[in-house]
Amino acid sequence: MKKELAKRVLTAVIGIPIAIVVLYLGGLALVAAAIILSSLCIYEYFNLFKHINQKVFKYSAYTINAALIMGLYVILNQSGLEKVGYIFFLAFIAIFLFTAALSLFNKDKHPLNSFANSMSYIPYITLPFMALIILRMLYVSKLSYYTEFDLLLNDIFCAKFVISVFAAIWIGDSAAYFIGKAIGKHKIYRSVSPNKSWEGAIANLIFTVLGLYLIKALFFAEFPNVHIIVIGILIAVSGQIGDLFESKLKRHALIKDSSSILPGHGGFLDRLDSTLFVMPTVLIYILLIFTY
Repeated sequence: MKKELAKRVLTAVIGIPIAIVVLYLGGLALVAAAIILSSLCIYEYFNLFKHINQKVFKYSAYTINAALIMGLYVILNQSGLEKVGYIFFLAFIAIFLFTAALSLFNKDKHPLNSFANSMSYIPYITLPFMALIILRMLYVSKLSYYTEFDLLLNDIFCAKFVISVFAAIWIGDSAAYFIGKAIGKHKIYRSVSPNKSWEGAIANLIFTVLGLYLIKALFFAEFPNVHIIVIGILIAVSGQIGDLFESKLKRHALIKDSSSILPGHGGFLDRLDSTLFVMPTVLIYILLIFTY
């Protein structure tokens, strides 16, 4: 137990400062990190299919993933959010047709499975990383409906906000881990994640909201309290759903961790399972309150 905790702490001590620096810098540093991390997550995700003897088109996935993330960055720099939906709608149609063609001309005995498996990484992994890029670059948007948030939208605010979301995830996860270990008795979903408890989940919710509120008070006090509380709740709930979802995938594949790359944390997919659900959720809410 102590050895495992020491590994977790050491990995966090090294990884968290690097993450903060990259998120603060934004730009190409964040894009490069997003492409690398998402590619590692896709590798680990596709490894789950290997354990259940199902085929995926992994090499095209890495290329498509990188192209979507880099393309988003270029479009945001040139046009804000105005053209993102239109261009990526066309891109997803092209990806759909390309993957269908691979399934058609591949000798796989189960083309329906290989097609569905090979498309599933986009909503699960690629889109959440794209949501992160949009949140960090929201200040370049040219939306015309901003109201009281006009003065908030700048590079520094976006950097502080995204870092705060990650900090809230880390605080909530840590609270759930330690309090769940200490007093967790009532299991949430024993057949999927036997160590997850309602006590840990409640601790996650409370500490996520409080942590985000305190960070907000220190670094961007002008942001309305009501939105911070709602965002904190959304982070806690969506993050825990993401955690349980990945646990169910691993349970189906009969493995404990997605990989062993990160000591004490398993793989990158294990470490980012909450984030993959949090980023799209927070982006949807932010776009709603900034544009209406």
